[in-house]
Amino acid sequence: MNDYTEYWPHGEKLVFRREFPEKISSSEELFAESVRALDILGGVVRPTRADVRLSCAYDDTWVLTDEVQPSDLSWEILRNDVPATTEFCGLGPPAATTRVDVLSAEVLCDVYRQALASGTCPEGYFVACDQVWPSGFETRIVDVNGYARDGKLSVMLWGDDLVLDTSIDGDGAMWLCVPSEDFPKLPPLTLWIDYYMDPALAVSVHWSRWMAKGTGEHELLQSALDALMADGWVSTMPSTYLRV
Repeated sequence: MNDYTEYWPHGEKLVFRREFPEKISSSEELFAESVRALDILGGVVRPTRADVRLSCAYDDTWVLTDEVQPSDLSWEILRNDVPATTEFCGLGPPAATTRVDVLSAEVLCDVYRQALASGTCPEGYFVACDQVWPSGFETRIVDVNGYARDGKLSVMLWGDDLVLDTSIDGDGAMWLCVPSEDFPKLPPLTLWIDYYMDPALAVSVHWSRWMAKGTGEHELLQSALDALMADGWVSTMPSTYLRV
């Protein structure tokens, strides 16, 4: 009996918004305040790559527009052990690719600072962030039942029996490795940040153990979400499984 199954018929999408005080005076400061969420969630889910997607905003506002485009549309960050990609979601190749040991909020801020320094928008607009799109997620596992053995975890997802790789970090925590490119399902957790109006953070929970109360995975995720809300993020919808 395998206890790791993807939830059927759907998962749970949680959306948080954050209204920043008027003292936020720059796009860079707004970005830094919001991407801190990745570090808060970092004990549960950690991306190995991210795209910082840019837009133009009207001068003296935070309102993004699709009337004009910035000179650079995206900047890419890859962890050192992650292969390069040729798929760019319709944006074309990134303006630059940065390689790092750990993908953190500090790294994202450094890349965004570079993007602001080199990118331009037409007169009447300024360069701003449209989305932070992380991917290649590793997910923390609390394997109290001993399903993971010899660096492998057998998983049943929508009736398919699959074997996935696991790793142990320096603190002894177990992580489900990034699924292969031909993996037919979603990973346990995914997330992204959008800046269309107030910054919005979406956390999508796809696997049952991260939604089932009483599991170690659920407790880790709930603790991280509590920390998010303590940092100023506000849930915009009720949750069936999580306390938000």
